[in-house]
Amino acid sequence: MKKYLLRNLMYLYTSVFSAGMRNIVIQMFFDEYYHKNKETLVSAALFFSSLCTALGIIISSKRIEKNPDRKAKIRNVAFMTMAVSISFASMFLVKTYIIYILLFGISSFCINYMYNVFDVFISKSVSEKERELNIRILLSYQMAGYVAGPLFFSCFAENKWLCIAFAIGAQLIGYIAVGTDYINFSESVPSISESAEREIEKYGKDISSAVAKNDRKAMIYCFFMYCASNMLMPSIAYLTKDYLNVQKYAVKSSMFLAAVVIVSSVVIVFAPAAKTWNFRYIPPLSLTVSLALILITKSSNVFLLAFAAIVSGGGYGMFLSGSRYYVNTAKIKRNLVQRYNKVMTVSTLFGYFISVLTGWICNVKNMPVVLIQTCLILVFFTAGIFVSFIPDSKQISGHSAA
Repeated sequence: MKKYLLRNLMYLYTSVFSAGMRNIVIQMFFDEYYHKNKETLVSAALFFSSLCTALGIIISSKRIEKNPDRKAKIRNVAFMTMAVSISFASMFLVKTYIIYILLFGISSFCINYMYNVFDVFISKSVSEKERELNIRILLSYQMAGYVAGPLFFSCFAENKWLCIAFAIGAQLIGYIAVGTDYINFSESVPSISESAEREIEKYGKDISSAVAKNDRKAMIYCFFMYCASNMLMPSIAYLTKDYLNVQKYAVKSSMFLAAVVIVSSVVIVFAPAAKTWNFRYIPPLSLTVSLALILITKSSNVFLLAFAAIVSGGGYGMFLSGSRYYVNTAKIKRNLVQRYNKVMTVSTLFGYFISVLTGWICNVKNMPVVLIQTCLILVFFTAGIFVSFIPDSKQISGHSAA
């Protein structure tokens, strides 16, 4: 238990960076220095960071398959840790868009490179009996980071040196335990091809085909969910400010996101993960309803927003819990952790590209950016609902997809 609590701190740090920088800090930066074109520039910055994130996931996946020795692991962890510290901290000192987005990209690349390496390592080294416990711990840390990141940076964004100290200190704390275990871990991670060959030989082509179809459907479902949710989270700040005309939007949007995350955390801790995956149509449906309610009423009433946050949080928690359970507790080793991380990255990249394109078109045509972008988010959630109702392929008894 203690080991998982310590080394899973890397999930806390990664989500602090992701939620804090993507959902609050860059919005405040562009609102202050580039107010006129802030929506488009924010989307462009997020798109570039997601491109760097995708590269980090892809390159690290190739690195994992090579199974580096101990010295290579030490060099890798030390270099990436230093690169993250320098780039992340420097973001609070610059005022120029080009430099800012470059630093953001470097940070995103390095953090997600290490995230994928550590995530695969943790998934492989956890015993069968403790996998569900590990999933609850890592998701709880992620939820805590989603709360702490936006709240911390929205309250202390003007104190640059405090933010720098927090960025570096949190990273070191988050990487020490998992980095040490990773460096000392010697068991190889099987490649996708080797794993597939063993499973075909062991279970036959029928079970492999059924499992592959269900995996593809699960990844498509996750694609739409992550695409929509990752477009939605950064847009909450401007949705409250420009669409709902809320004063002190940074703090209040952070509180809304915090409420979503807190409810999600409750679901993750108390709801049985296996059953949440069985009811995977509920997350996109609940998020669609809550977002549509805000758009239709166009009200900043605290009770309405609280209701929307509760419904959204319940659905988001079910999605994270169920999808992680499906990936991390798979009985047949299909390298789903790496595939899942790639889907998260590609869906985010696609979502931000749509946001950039939407922002540019709306600025040229003088159309309401926030409203149209939110409607597109609803389209992706609706696609998630559709995919969730596609029945699973039948499998041989005793060999489930999860």
